[in-house]
Amino acid sequence: MNMKRAIKIIWQFATCLVITGSMCNAGEEIPLSGHITKCGVYMYSYEGKKIAESSSATGYVTEGGRIFVSSSTNIALAKGIAFGFDLQIEGAPTNQPLRLTHIIKHPKMRKPNGEIVDQQTFDRDVKSVNGVITGSLWYTLREDYELLPGEWTISILSGNTILAEKKFIIVKRNEK
Repeated sequence: MNMKRAIKIIWQFATCLVITGSMCNAGEEIPLSGHITKCGVYMYSYEGKKIAESSSATGYVTEGGRIFVSSSTNIALAKGIAFGFDLQIEGAPTNQPLRLTHIIKHPKMRKPNGEIVDQQTFDRDVKSVNGVITGSLWYTLREDYELLPGEWTISILSGNTILAEKKFIIVKRNEK
């Protein structure tokens, strides 16, 4: 790339930042909305941080440590497979937490304590950067009792507003 072209690209980018920044400061409130930027299969590049979560089938949730592998909503059933989505939420309040509800609906699952569940729900408070939240939500099939074929739905809500939702079909390998 020649120097003239590089300067032109940098100038266009800088102009875009100035325009975007002035639009954000115009006093207009952007309605809270979310969209999925990618969805599919994930794998772990390292073991993420485990956080105790009593409503989770395993008793914990994991943050971080995963990388995107492929786009698909049909997922081959396998121990250790992770599936879900990355998302971006806009219009979030700045400098104050936003409570997001994560809901994972799945076929009926018998937990080790004998309890049967078909949904897991947990809340997280997150902060935005200039009104934008970027994150991900995925589920990892780690335990034998989680290895359930069928429809799984992953959702993120703010109050009663669904910000992102995706259905995945988990199939046995010979059914795919």
